[in-house]
Amino acid sequence: MTFPGGMLKKSELAVLSEIHAEARSEIAVADQKAAILLATISVTTVAVLAAALAGQLTSAQLAGAKSFVWWGALAGAGLAYYFCAAALWPRLAPARASNQIAYWGHVAEFKGISDLHSAIDDELLAPDERLLHQCWHVARIVRRKYVYIRRGLLCAGLSAALGAAVVLL
Repeated sequence: MTFPGGMLKKSELAVLSEIHAEARSEIAVADQKAAILLATISVTTVAVLAAALAGQLTSAQLAGAKSFVWWGALAGAGLAYYFCAAALWPRLAPARASNQIAYWGHVAEFKGISDLHSAIDDELLAPDERLLHQCWHVARIVRRKYVYIRRGLLCAGLSAALGAAVVLL
C-alpha cells in the first residue's frame, strides 16, 4: 500500500504524529463524554422507574395525548441510550484489503505466532505509511464517536423536553 508521492517529508511526519497523538487522546475524551451522558440518562431512567413502581406515575395519569408525549419521551431516551452505547462500543478496523500489517488488529488476525512471524518480512508497512494509515483510521473513529454523542445529546434533550411536557400537561 504505497501512497502517491512516496515517502513523507520530516515536517509532514511531525504534523501527522501530532495529529495522531491528538486524535488518540480525543478518543478518551469522547469516551468520557459518552459515559457521563449514559450515566445521566440511566439515573433519570431509574428515577422515573422508581416513581412508576411507587405508584406516583400511573397509566391513568398518562391518558389521551399525554400518552403519546410520554411514549415519545421514552423513545427519545431509548435512542439516547443507543447512541451513547454506540459511541462507547470498541471499534475494530475492517479486514485488511492487502496483506500489509499496519496496527495491532492486523496482528491479531493471524492464527498463530508462526504465521505472524512468516508474514512480518513481507507485510509490515513502512513507518511513514503506517503513521498515515493510523492517523486516518483513528481520526475516523473519533469523528464517529462524536457523531454518536451529538445524536445521543439531541435524543436526551428531546426526551427531557417531552418528559417535562408530560409533567406540565
